[in-house]
Amino acid sequence: VTVRYLGVQPPTLPVAAGRRATFGIDARGGDYAWTLRRVARAPIRKGGGATPILRVRAPKGDAALDVLRVTTAKRPRRVASSPLAVQSAATHKVLVVLPFLSWQGRNPVDDDGDGRPNTLTAGLPVRLGRVFAGNGLPVGFAGQEAPLVAALDRAGRRYDITTDVALEAGVGPTLKGHTGVLLAGSARWLPNRLSRRLSRFVRDGGNLASFGVGALRRFVTVTPQGEARDPTQPTDTDLFGAPPVRVQTAPAKLTVGEDRISLFSGTSGEFGPFVGVEPFADPAVKGEGGPVLASAVIGG
Repeated sequence: VTVRYLGVQPPTLPVAAGRRATFGIDARGGDYAWTLRRVARAPIRKGGGATPILRVRAPKGDAALDVLRVTTAKRPRRVASSPLAVQSAATHKVLVVLPFLSWQGRNPVDDDGDGRPNTLTAGLPVRLGRVFAGNGLPVGFAGQEAPLVAALDRAGRRYDITTDVALEAGVGPTLKGHTGVLLAGSARWLPNRLSRRLSRFVRDGGNLASFGVGALRRFVTVTPQGEARDPTQPTDTDLFGAPPVRVQTAPAKLTVGEDRISLFSGTSGEFGPFVGVEPFADPAVKGEGGPVLASAVIGG
């Protein structure tokens, strides 16, 4: 039995700027109001209705990460939100990838009515087109993906944006034509085919930045019916041969240790504090990967 006052089902794929995005709204048949805003910004669209299918026109302009917020009309007011990736008509060299598959992999929703939440953490198959539990935002969204994209926007950085599910399906922006890929948040699971494409992308000279712990070590099969199944156990090294060390959950500051490629140029040389730091051993020590060109270490 699933009990909720309000639920919002988000699109799994990015929507083109100026086009309509489709959300599923479960307000128990009641009226609701909605607003659409860019992360960390004021609302840019608003409206209301009672229909279970809500179509919202995405703003024109640059690629962005938006949030739809829905509020029930009757008191006590209930609120649920949902992320939306908006891709601009113009293209840029950096592609931001939202970990939609990992969001759903940790989403405690029962798909088959057996009373057990279907999560990839539990090794169960997961439907990708689901309402997110709780307030509607994925686990970690407010502390990971939203601040990261908001920081890019404040710095005036231009990028393309998509989801890992869209990349796997070949819909929207692709790896081709980009020189850099930014995995926003923790890509805890990757689709099998996408992991192979990312590996080729890097080995062919592309740059990849991954934000979040526990990433690039677990893989799943995504079916044509929109289901993720057969999650693997975490591998000893990540996709590129880097062996992780135990995650440090206490607040920690990072200090630049080595930088032969000016990766940290323009910074003070110190970052944080961060809650959740995953150190990596030198891959060359274990005979995996190549030499370390830049690194930051915990503390001084």
